Formats: sequence, structure tokens, C-alpha cells
Amino acid sequence: MPLPEVDTAQVKREPVCIIGGGPSGLVTAQVFLRDGFQNVQVLCRDPHVGGVWSRDRIYPNMTINNVDGEFRFSAHPMTPPPDSTLTGGRLRGIDVCRYMEEFHEKHLRIPSDGDAKNEQPKSIVRFNAEAVKITRSPNSKGWDLLVKDTVSGETETLYFPRIVLCTGGASVPVFAEGLAPKDAVKAGFTGPVFHSSDAWPNMMTILDSVGVQEKPDPDAVPGADGHKSVVVIGGGKSAQDFSAYIASQGVPVTVVYNKLEIALAVNKPLPRAIRQSRLMSVFSPHITLNTRIERFLHTTAAGAKMIRKTWERMEEDSHDVYRVPKASPLRITRSLFWDVRSGDEGVKREDSFVSLVMKGKIKVVAPTYVSKYTSRGVETTEGEKLDASAIIVATGYGSSWNGMLDDATMLEIGLSQRVDSNALEEFKWNYTTLNNPPDLAPVPTFPDGTSKAPGLYRASVPAKTIDRRDIAVNGTMFTSSIGYTLEVCANWISAYFLGEAMRLPDSPEDATRLTLREFAWSRRRYPEYTGWQNPSVTSTTPFFCAIQAADEMLEDMYLPSMRSGGNWLTWLFKPISIDELGTLGEERSRKRGETNLNKLQ
Repeated sequence: MPLPEVDTAQVKREPVCIIGGGPSGLVTAQVFLRDGFQNVQVLCRDPHVGGVWSRDRIYPNMTINNVDGEFRFSAHPMTPPPDSTLTGGRLRGIDVCRYMEEFHEKHLRIPSDGDAKNEQPKSIVRFNAEAVKITRSPNSKGWDLLVKDTVSGETETLYFPRIVLCTGGASVPVFAEGLAPKDAVKAGFTGPVFHSSDAWPNMMTILDSVGVQEKPDPDAVPGADGHKSVVVIGGGKSAQDFSAYIASQGVPVTVVYNKLEIALAVNKPLPRAIRQSRLMSVFSPHITLNTRIERFLHTTAAGAKMIRKTWERMEEDSHDVYRVPKASPLRITRSLFWDVRSGDEGVKREDSFVSLVMKGKIKVVAPTYVSKYTSRGVETTEGEKLDASAIIVATGYGSSWNGMLDDATMLEIGLSQRVDSNALEEFKWNYTTLNNPPDLAPVPTFPDGTSKAPGLYRASVPAKTIDRRDIAVNGTMFTSSIGYTLEVCANWISAYFLGEAMRLPDSPEDATRLTLREFAWSRRRYPEYTGWQNPSVTSTTPFFCAIQAADEMLEDMYLPSMRSGGNWLTWLFKPISIDELGTLGEERSRKRGETNLNKLQ
């Protein structure tokens, strides 16, 4: 049966809470205000907006995997970063930080209750406010939020009929088993041990531990006699960024990893027709092949051969840019095709991780794992002992929902579910490009043989309770086109809350079956990736196929998709622009039969 109808006017009057002050929370709030929601509140646990890119979290050499035009929203332009011509518009952490602050000032302030002409517009963001517990209200309608002031420590309970979780998945550091700071203390190690997320605020402590004062030694060699070293555990972006920064400060660094996160690199910027078009998305298989060229590439022998060669060439070219030797541990990387743990470095940089390894400024020990701490540093699984003055653990993040929501509540709401692997067997994709995959990564199971799986439909609403229209999520679609997908998701959630005409499953059961299909696809497409076990960061993994996933959500709202245009010959190379989403508010307003949008856009 169809989902219940909605009193749109009542929904707009009632308060809605957006939990999280990062990009997903900001754009969701802006879209809600534009659509006429009259009481929008954003809870931000930090003193600044931006989330991972807030002013307190960015670090000096921080670059991201996006270029100018990809990490912004249609309501507000972004100032191009410096040296755009040389770098291809590569964005730095500070660029995203400043943009999010500007976006907040421009779009998330509303006139106060007093004289709007004489008073500063009031921000809808409540800073230093952390949602520490979320429960359904006793009458099972709406939500009670236990909110803590992170400065005073005081708490209060707030009620909201609807909430949107926008807390992300890179804010709760996790130490690998046996590698927590307390384990180092037990082993007798007396130097500092930090997770990579806490390393930047504690930089002076780390530098002091290695004896670096005002003038570091630029010729220091990792492990050389007389030089104290920092050991970094992990091969992801945060491990690479941190080790590159302190190595550039003259600090000897040793990085230990099993597999390195490969970063695409080029000698000169790629043209927008390649870098920002649908080309990469078509060269990656999607859960549904909607065009003739996709079906040719992914279901024929000739197409599969072309696809495999293309991805292998991209990997090889990235190594060749830095002239990485065939036997180098820098080539012990995760597959660019079969894994989502990869990056986009863009134009070759002399201060990058790979550059500094090639110059001998960073020592690499791979492939291996750190098995334990010692009184002098760490020991690998092969028994190699590495001395260290400081240790940085870059072993990932846990779900930001832990603590706010217990496992039972997440299952009850439908944010996650338990799945029998046999239930996934009905979903098949006979793609030639997916032949001969790597082994499926093992996952923890419960005593009944089931395992944890995402429960969100379209990465936005719990399938189990889709008919309630009282909770949504933005930011759990793992994609390479963050700005575009976050804005489309925000519009999708707004339309869902307002009860607009949408292509939705007829029942929670139908929605749940579709989440199982999506989960089966994630396991088929990226068999080695298990990031979906962190439900706050990954509920679906379209990754390079982000634009196809966004198109499907636009079609759910009965809005035009493939908005970048082009004819049968050129559509594949037409650059995608977030500005093409700028009319979504007007289009949806007309669909609702409304003539005027809220002027706060």
C-alpha cells in the first residue's frame, strides 16, 4: 500500500533538528530554509562549522580529493584556490573551511525577533552543542535529544518531531586492537601516542619528543643514528598527509602499512571534459546500466577488456609520474578498480608523501602490520622492532552514531539491520568487468549467523520505518562527487518530509528488500571493502558512479536527470556543474503548486 499522506503545512511549521555542522548538515539546513521550513535548528558540537574541515581540524598541508567546482553547493560560489592553473584547481583544507564558514554566514542566518534592520541576523546553528543521546519520545512520535554544552558540560533534553543525522564518519577515532595509548603505557613506552585525528592539535608535543626546536634538520634520515623518529601506523590519506608534513619539517618518519591507499597523479591538470564529466562514472560499473555504452563496456568481453586496461593504465601512470620502481613498497597498494580506498592527488607535488619517500625523507616498512608496542617503539608481525619517540596511529574511525544511539535503537529505527548472507543470493549481476574478483573480505557474524548491514534506503531514510517520515540521514553515500550528491540528498530528504509526489517503495518491506539489493551490490562491486560496518559513513558505495546515483534520486522526485546535457555523441564528455542543481528549489516548488520560494537561499 502507498505511504501515508502528509500535512505539508504542518511539517513546515514544526521544528526540525539537523545534527551536525559539517557540509551535509549545512546544505540540508539551507535547502530546508529555502523550501519554507519555519523552525530549523542545527546542532554543532564544535565552535565552528565545517565538520572535518572546521577551523580546528584542518592542518597545514591538507589537500582533498576534489578540485574547484566539485565541493560546493549551488546556492553559493566558491573562490578558486591559488595557483589553480598549475594545480588544476586542487582544493586545500583551508579552501573548504572558508567556504563552509561563508556558506553559514550567507545562508544560515535569519532575522531575529527584534528589529531586523538594527540587529545581526541570528544563526540557526547552535555551537558547542553535542547530541549525546537520541531516543523516541514516550508517545512514539518524534524524538527526545539529550544535548550537552561542550563548554559548560550542562545538559538539557530537547524535543523534535523530525531529525536529520549529518554527523559523518570521520569524527570518532578508533585504535586497532592492542594499539590504544593504554597499551603503549603497559608496554613501557613513555613517548606520546596519538590517533591521527588528534596529532595536529598536539604537534608541538610530537616535535618536542623528537627534539625538534626552531630549526629542524632537513637532512635527517629515518632511523639514522642520533636521530629520533616518529612512527606512523597506517597507509591511508591521514597517515600519508601527517608523515609528509613532519618529514618536510626535517623530522625522521617511518610509516608502517600492509597496503597503501593509492592516489591518482598526473603531470599536468586533466581537462574538465575528462576530470569533471561522466567519463569516469561510465567506466565504473553501476548497480543499473542505464545507457547503451555502459551495457557494452560492462557486459561484453571487448568492453571488459577495455575497462580493465584503462584502470590498470591509470594505476601505472600514477606510479610512473613519480618514477616509482617496480619493486618499491609504494606499489603495494589497494586496487583502484576493486576498492574505494583511493585518492586523487592531481598534479605531482614535490612535498607529497610519494615524493618524500622517493627522496628518502620517509622510510616505509611494508607489507606488514604492527603487532604490539615495545618499551622503545613498536614491533611488526614479522618481529621487526622500530624505535620511536612518538607514535601516530592512523587506523580509521568508528561510527559517530555510537553513544547517541545504541545498537538496539538503531535496529529498531532501521538505521542498520541484520542480514543472512543467503538473503543476498537472489541478486545477481552478470557483468564481464566483475569477473575474477578478489576474495570477499570476512565480516563479523552474530551467534545466529547473521551480520550487520546498512538499513538506509537511498542512503537517506531507514527502510524499516520509511512510512513514519520522522528521521533521515545525509552524508552516508560514499561518493567521489561530494558536493553534488549532498545537495541532491538534501532535496530528496526535504521532498520526503514534505510528502511531495515521489517514486518511493510502497511499503517498508519493499524498501528493505531494495536495501538488501544495494548491500549485495556493494559486496559484489567492492568485495574487499567493509567500511559499511561504520553505518554513519557508508550505507551505499556508488563512489565513481556518484552521478548515476544522484540521477536516480532526481528521478525519484520526478525531476530531470542527466542535467549536464549533450547529445548522443557529446553527453559523456560534458562537464558536470553543481550549478545545474540551482533550480531544484523552483522545480520542486512548482511541483507542490507553490509560486514563491523562501527568499533565504
